[in-house]
Amino acid sequence: MNETPDPEMGNLTPGQVEQLLYTPWSDPRSPLQLRRDLNLADLKDSAIFINARHFLQALADTAPVKPTTTGNLPRSFVRPLLEIMMDAEKKELFFSVTKVVNEMDYHDLHVARVLCEVAGLIGKSKGCFVIRKKAAHLLADENAGELFARLLETFFKKFNMHYGGVYREAPFVQASMPYTLYRLQLLENKGLPVDALADKILLPSARISLEDLAEENEYWTLPGIVNDQIIRPLHDLGFVQTPREKTFFYDIKDTDVVSPTPLMMKALSVDFSRTA
Repeated sequence: MNETPDPEMGNLTPGQVEQLLYTPWSDPRSPLQLRRDLNLADLKDSAIFINARHFLQALADTAPVKPTTTGNLPRSFVRPLLEIMMDAEKKELFFSVTKVVNEMDYHDLHVARVLCEVAGLIGKSKGCFVIRKKAAHLLADENAGELFARLLETFFKKFNMHYGGVYREAPFVQASMPYTLYRLQLLENKGLPVDALADKILLPSARISLEDLAEENEYWTLPGIVNDQIIRPLHDLGFVQTPREKTFFYDIKDTDVVSPTPLMMKALSVDFSRTA
């Protein structure tokens, strides 16, 4: 049975799905492999990468940075960094309503800090934030691909990719992301609207957990939860695109057609012959 293709799992065998989900990505036998030679031009549309790199560079230039009593970045560090992270349109809108800026006021910055911390790129020295010596070389332009691969693996394997989402986190969605990424890549030349994705990109157990979650509230829908728990973080990562232009607010609709970006197609590959 483990070697029999299953239509419910995209015609993969149970054995292939197990290898895809549980083989460490650093293992040469992993069906899913990350590229580590991408350049800055390849990564220009990955908001998560760009924000993390801006944060790391600012910390490298400023460290040590003493945290606030709540453990966050101080205002004196946050304000200059946001001037770099935001374009003119975002700054005008953001600072028109936010005069005193804390780390938690700009979720993208907070995510960048936590992601870098979970990835082991920053730490504490004498109680202050510092960039770790073994990570400083990743800021060089020629090491952009290596930094992205480090952030990417952390994002899916250690970080809570649902962090900041609207709905309660559903079981097994993140654990089954290697399968979801593989299935999304197969949509390269066509894409699908958000409200048709669940049956195509989710393993049955993940889809059932989202369906169960949708039943908890009459206003919750399966496409809305798929949008929140999968498409939103992948959009921020630069892995999916829609015809809608990016705006300050995430506003992808259930009817928007989602397709993988050139970055996603380039950054990872799935090949089951590696497991032989």
